[in-house]
Amino acid sequence: MQIWAVATTLLRDVGRRGGFRLFVVALAAVAALLPRGAPGDDLADQLRLAVSYGLGLPSVLIGIATLFFASGALCEEIARRYAVLVTTKPIARWKILLGKWLGVALLDAGLLALVSVVFAIHVAILLSADFPQAQRERARDRFLSPRIGVRPAPQPVPDGALEKLAERWLLEGRSAGEAQEQARRTLQIRRLAPGERAVLAFAGLPPGARSGEKLQVRCRLFVSPPQPEVELLTSWRFAASGGAIEKDLVVGNSRLHVIDVDAGIVGRDGRLEIILGNEEAPRSNINFIVDPDHIEVLHAHSSFAASLGRALLLLLSQLLFLAALGILASSMFTLPTANLLAFSVYLTGVVSGFLEDSLEALDFEPEGGSLGAMAGRLLVEILRGVIRLLPDFAAESPLARVIDGRALIAAEWGASIAWILGARCGLLLLAAAFFWSRRELGGTRS
Repeated sequence: MQIWAVATTLLRDVGRRGGFRLFVVALAAVAALLPRGAPGDDLADQLRLAVSYGLGLPSVLIGIATLFFASGALCEEIARRYAVLVTTKPIARWKILLGKWLGVALLDAGLLALVSVVFAIHVAILLSADFPQAQRERARDRFLSPRIGVRPAPQPVPDGALEKLAERWLLEGRSAGEAQEQARRTLQIRRLAPGERAVLAFAGLPPGARSGEKLQVRCRLFVSPPQPEVELLTSWRFAASGGAIEKDLVVGNSRLHVIDVDAGIVGRDGRLEIILGNEEAPRSNINFIVDPDHIEVLHAHSSFAASLGRALLLLLSQLLFLAALGILASSMFTLPTANLLAFSVYLTGVVSGFLEDSLEALDFEPEGGSLGAMAGRLLVEILRGVIRLLPDFAAESPLARVIDGRALIAAEWGASIAWILGARCGLLLLAAAFFWSRRELGGTRS
């Protein structure tokens, strides 16, 4: 009850501020108005933009507000001497800290619920608008039916080829694991000369599809030698125990292409075979580069509402991480420093993918292995470990998967939330409790 009392006190205090009320109005306006001004006449594109502008941008604003409220949760109490008064009462300091975090968490949940309601109204208006039937079917297949992707089964490689190629990557400074992975990926890439075929086998597809249900084949082909803006003549044969379909298609070089295939051809074994052919003229000298990482078959998995709900809960868990980050900063520093620390860590998480790539490019292995090189590699590993503790907000964005029409699998979704709340959030709150329990309150000034 004491933790709940601290949380509700924070909510009442924040709710009385004029700046917070103005922020709520601005947030609702952004979620309602920005999607309406986004370009695009196709229904599927309009729905994607609604997620991007109606949920994505407001969630960034909520994240910034979370850092602001959380980093000031304890600092303002200390500055106004309320913390000295509260700590004289029979309530443990860790309960005050946990109550503040819970209050910010409830604030985040309320703001995210507001944005979600505005988004739902906008989507309902879009779906009731007068769009052509072809656009409605395309929106259903490409956006409103979240899908799971299946990659082709790896092809066998000659004995010793993997070890020989991995040795080459090791000589270039890669770690053993990275060298094995790069060698394995390189050996799976195929080159198709004019007239040649490649067979790609897929397993684990759901059998017994409903009438009219489609599989999506997403592919990106490349040419060798490289030629910009070239159109590729391709033949496709989709074969399974339930039948076969053949298509001749013109595919743009290095551009994503989506092919719809009747899911009814997949039998009980859940297998599908794709035979891709290079139909260019023999004298054209255009070779296809077929990379299995750029070809996948997607099948419907769950409803849009269920997938979106999981994405919002995962987004809320990321906001709770930011709340814990702000609480940690306020448990150690005064308000300006706490804000600076929290926002610096947040920005690091936003660009963590770029930072990891930059650290990977550093080379601290000169001939002889000097002490400076060893110290440099140690520093890189420490920085890499710190970065990996932070969420990669760009790569881990659940809304990006919704926009791409991909389903959030329950097991993957649950593991992500458990990792964020149990490990990352828990670690930050434990650190905050440690610093808060040792902080001198009587003489603290902001």
